[in-house]
Amino acid sequence: MAFDKNQENVFKSRERYDLDDPEDRKVVREFEAEVQPYLDQKKEVLGTMLKGFELYLHEKRLLRYSENYPEGAVNASRLNEFREASMKIYTLRELWDRRDAAEKHETENIERIAQ
Repeated sequence: MAFDKNQENVFKSRERYDLDDPEDRKVVREFEAEVQPYLDQKKEVLGTMLKGFELYLHEKRLLRYSENYPEGAVNASRLNEFREASMKIYTLRELWDRRDAAEKHETENIERIAQ
């Protein structure tokens, strides 16, 4: 059977989040609050050290680790949730980059004014 992108239920989630859209930005900020506690944690699972977003995925049961999957595998029954979380973390990283750039720009402006 050929892949048909117009087939119903193929794409249950959006393709990306847009930080310039207030609703999307709100979703990403809520996700940031949800994922933040995991960013500084580490946990060993079957000899693999998990940290940050990978640990979040494991704790939410979106990634599973077992003897058969020591490197981790996406939980197939939660694939759409995994995709959604991946899009959110991608956009969250974009938000962090924007914040870093804004902070750098602000620091440069302060230094310029101080001269």
